[in-house]
Amino acid sequence: MLSDTDFIPVEHAAQMARKIGAQLAVLPDTTHMSIMSRPDWLAPLIANRIEPAQE
Repeated sequence: MLSDTDFIPVEHAAQMARKIGAQLAVLPDTTHMSIMSRPDWLAPLIANRIEPAQE
């Protein structure tokens, strides 16, 4: 998960995600700090990643 104006450029994060076989979510109109103020986006993203791991 990354904000679109985070410390790490989106393309760099996408390259890292591809290399390790991970999914990347880029949240628009957010910063590194304001990403936590979007629980409406964060909660479903986190729940979606946790549920499959518990099966």
